[in-house]
Parts: sequence; structure tokens; C-alpha cells
Amino acid sequence: GSEMCIRDRHLTYGAMSRSPLVIKNRSLIFDDIRYQGFWLKHWLSSATLDERERTYSTLENLMSVGLLHQPVDSVYPLSDYANALNRLKAADRSGKVLFGADTGIAL
Repeated sequence: GSEMCIRDRHLTYGAMSRSPLVIKNRSLIFDDIRYQGFWLKHWLSSATLDERERTYSTLENLMSVGLLHQPVDSVYPLSDYANALNRLKAADRSGKVLFGADTGIAL
């Protein structure tokens, strides 16, 4: 389920919806839930090369076994950047909008 357990940590990355994060007081007080933001630019500037390599290796392994994935809405050739940018703003977008050499990429 989507319920968090006592002493869990909720990490927020990205604010694409531009909606405020709604946090229940009960979670903070009685369940000791921790909420934390993550800013990739800050992490990249402060992490050592070894930390970045280990992190990317871990992420690569999680993706290769199917435990981590990022939904892709659409792939556009760079020459079609105007439509890609329009799709990026679409309310019904269901994932990342990417540029690729071939629009026949299986999603």
C-alpha cells in the first residue's frame, strides 16, 4: 500500500505539479515520519566522485532488474523540438518527454 510506516522517511524530488506537499500532523507527531527535500544540483556539487559513481552504479543495477523505472510519455527527434516542448506542457502527459534519434523507440 501507500501508507508509510513509523519512522519512515519521505523524500521529495521535483515539484512538477507545483502543488504544495500536504503533510498530516499525525504523521509528524505520532508516527515520527521524516520529510526531506532533495535538490540534485546541490547533491552533484557536494558529492565526491566516488559517491556519484557508487550512486549511479546502484541506480543502474536497480533499473536493470526492473526495481526502478521512469515513465516515458513520448520521444521526439531533435528536429521536432517545438512539438516536444508543447507536449511537455500538456496536462495529460504521463511521463518524461525525451529527445531521441528514432521515434520508433519502444516505450
